[in-house]
Amino acid sequence: MFNSVHKVASTGSGYVTAAIKTFSSFCYEDTLRILEKLKKNNISGVAEHSSIIPENKRISVMDKNKGYLVVYGGANYFAPIVETGISKKLEIARDLYDIQKMKEPEKVLK
Repeated sequence: MFNSVHKVASTGSGYVTAAIKTFSSFCYEDTLRILEKLKKNNISGVAEHSSIIPENKRISVMDKNKGYLVVYGGANYFAPIVETGISKKLEIARDLYDIQKMKEPEKVLK
């Protein structure tokens, strides 16, 4: 196991999972507005963001017009269950969710 979420929570040092999410750089202002609404509703977890992906983090030349977010991974909430031996197995993103049931952020956030 490479992550140590339990250790991070206990000592402030260790490894957590994260993901780089990309979006059109033209949507950067909208992205900041939505992130601020999320923060006001106690939903956070973005470690870093920018309107353009820095060259050292680009996967392809096509990324030069994309913004990015480094987001703490959802497995962080459950990883301590495995790390502390409560469970031996953890399966993330195993089920599907109907996208038609999803709501626009503005309809959920105030």
